[in-house]
Amino acid sequence: MIHMAIKPNQKVGLLFGIGANVTRDMLEACGVTPDIPTVIMGMDDQPEFQNMVEGKGYLTFGRLEQQIVQRAQEMVMKNPDVGAILLECSDMPPSHGLSNVR
Repeated sequence: MIHMAIKPNQKVGLLFGIGANVTRDMLEACGVTPDIPTVIMGMDDQPEFQNMVEGKGYLTFGRLEQQIVQRAQEMVMKNPDVGAILLECSDMPPSHGLSNVR
């Protein structure tokens, strides 16, 4: 659905909580076929996200938001043809900060 909403020459950015777990089979089961141009990144190495996943310490929403926005900015900087970003994890709710990615 996202792919159909962006320009034909654009890619769909997929920001996963744990990018290392993403497989082609999983993507295809979700309707992301090989003909859909995608960019995949994860939050695997982001400290605040990992603290949340592992249940360590306290979660600071401001820091989590900052790390998600930074990763989205990194994705767009490396791939300026990204037309939309899907936040895969329910622990990454939409934020007003993502409107400032570009």
